[in-house]
Amino acid sequence: MSVDALSNTPEQAQATLSYHGKSFRFAQWFLDERTACDAARLYQFCRILDDVVDESETHEAREAYAKIQQDIAAQHSDMPWLQDYFALKHEYQLSTQVTNDLIDTIYSDLSEVRVQSQAQLINYCYGVAGTVGCLMRPILKAPKAAEPFAIDLGIAMQLTNIARDVLTDAQNHRCYLPADWIDFMGPDDIIGATGEKRKLVQKAIERLLLLAESYYESASHGIKIIPARNRRAIGVAMLVYREIGMVLNDRQCDYQKGRVYVPLWRKCILALQAVWRFREQLAWSLPRHDNSLHQAIEGKVAKI
Repeated sequence: MSVDALSNTPEQAQATLSYHGKSFRFAQWFLDERTACDAARLYQFCRILDDVVDESETHEAREAYAKIQQDIAAQHSDMPWLQDYFALKHEYQLSTQVTNDLIDTIYSDLSEVRVQSQAQLINYCYGVAGTVGCLMRPILKAPKAAEPFAIDLGIAMQLTNIARDVLTDAQNHRCYLPADWIDFMGPDDIIGATGEKRKLVQKAIERLLLLAESYYESASHGIKIIPARNRRAIGVAMLVYREIGMVLNDRQCDYQKGRVYVPLWRKCILALQAVWRFREQLAWSLPRHDNSLHQAIEGKVAKI
């Protein structure tokens, strides 16, 4: 996949969001037009980074990665999609450190993925999604105080992603379930698991979703200090994404039955719930953030 000619027009950004991020596209209807456009542009940037890994040969992806890192360090690029990122970065003062954390973690997927522990899992979730929460925060006009909670929302959503995609990831020779949760099973073991082995994987998925709940709960506090319209939109995104885990739980986390989806009628109900839940006036203070949620990433968060 060549990244040189890729662009990031508003139309392309919206098309990418509609195809790859249906839950976010649904929530986007609740944003004001300018914020919706800029959020889609950031999503497109992240999606291109991800696609370089998923749709390229390893040597091509490594070359593209080196070029992207070089251009970001120089704050200059001939690639239209990176030029658009630089425009966003300038307008919203996006963190270079956070962007580098995002890129480094995405491209770690080029190597064999075998997560060994919960701490390593949280590090990964921060790198690919907590970072996106950080970058999205200023676009949503949320104050700096919301940043730890934005990280938590990203981590929660990525934990949900991993729970939903256990089988797909295993088929791509990746395993994000902590090895010490699943008796050090590998991707092939997960794919063909039966009996007690299959139940062990299902139990790990259940545990993953329970862990996600603690991050969703924390994130819900941060949403309260986002300006009203954007607050409702992020509330919708959170409840819709969380529902993926609820659907998975309803079928006993049986990952071998295929990918789960949230139907449109259910998304509409969740949207109404989110609008009601986050209807209050803008909160001016936040509860103290639970630092235990960031214990595994405190070194990275301290640099932001």
